Amino acid sequence: MRLFLVQLFLAFVCFLLSQPLPSSAATFTVRDGKVAFEGAIEPGDGERFALFLQEGSEVPRYVELSSPGGSLDAAIRIASLIEIFRLDTSVPKRAVCASACFVLFLAGTSRTPYRDFDDTNSAKVGLHRPSLKSGAAGGDIAVDSAKQRAAMTKLRGYLSERNVPQRLIDEMMARPSNDVYWMTDHDFIELGNFSPEGEELFVANCGYRRNFAVTALKSGMSVAQVTETQDKMSACESALQKRLRGAERPELVTKLRAGWRP
Repeated sequence: MRLFLVQLFLAFVCFLLSQPLPSSAATFTVRDGKVAFEGAIEPGDGERFALFLQEGSEVPRYVELSSPGGSLDAAIRIASLIEIFRLDTSVPKRAVCASACFVLFLAGTSRTPYRDFDDTNSAKVGLHRPSLKSGAAGGDIAVDSAKQRAAMTKLRGYLSERNVPQRLIDEMMARPSNDVYWMTDHDFIELGNFSPEGEELFVANCGYRRNFAVTALKSGMSVAQVTETQDKMSACESALQKRLRGAERPELVTKLRAGWRP
């Protein structure tokens, strides 16, 4: 009897160890003047992020992302807040932002992945199509298929509205949810460092030009001249962002506290 109980206990332990660990829900922490967004994106995180923004004494400028993805609906709600508050997004050194996290990255007024010359420490931003969560044995296959088509259609439309290159959208939808397409330097250049609205603001007010350094050097401009011009553009962009945020944020926080949600 005793041997049987020991065997039963060991079998139970083996069963527990064989189960996948639950993904950790996202955490939002203010660190060095930035919001460190870490962990999986779970249903309800959109509301949690809204509460986080309204409760802080000051809304930081940056959101640093480190997330394997998660709920698409929650990611879109969080991204709406990032867009409205004109937050910048970044993926720090050695961090990963994949799946639904790309929606958050895309929402930044400026979006910056850490890049290294030999990719040793580079941030990784990964794409794949939405995953089918129901799909349990005995489920309604027709319903599951309809849900999957709806999720893919929704995401395609969302990305197209934000001028994501069609090639990248196709790369995403061509990748099954258990695989990842990792964005390259060329992909980031094609996507652009700013949201379309932010980029046009900087073009109109700061003389911003995409890929300015490369084209300027090719035209014969010296490195010193390129650096000076870029510094002036960056200073103008920062000043414009600061002015816009200062004018808009107090009202947005007040609206959040009153129960408004985008």
